[in-house]
Amino acid sequence: MKPFLRWCFVATALTLAGCSSTAWRKDAVLAVPLQPTLQQEVILARMEQILASRALSDDERAQLLYERGVLYDSLGLRALARNDFHKRWQSDPICRKYSIT
Repeated sequence: MKPFLRWCFVATALTLAGCSSTAWRKDAVLAVPLQPTLQQEVILARMEQILASRALSDDERAQLLYERGVLYDSLGLRALARNDFHKRWQSDPICRKYSIT
C-alpha cells in the first residue's frame, strides 16, 4: 500500500507543479467590458422616459422595446435585452398565440 500512496503523492505533486506555472499568462489578453458611450446613455435614458409615459400605441411600444433590446444587447446586457425582446414578443397579438409562457 505504501508504494501506491507514494506514487499518488508524486503524481499529485507533479500535476500541481505543472499547473502552477504562470509563464504562459504573461501575454494573455484580458477581456475588457465595453463602456457605453454618452450617446448610448442618452438614447437609453430617452427610451426609458418614453416607455414610462402612457401615450404610446401598442405598435410604438413594441418597436421601442425592440430597439431598446438591441441597444442593451450592443452594450453586453444580455438579460435586459432578452427581457425586452420577450416583452416585445408578448405585446404582439400574432406572436401571443404561439407564446409558450
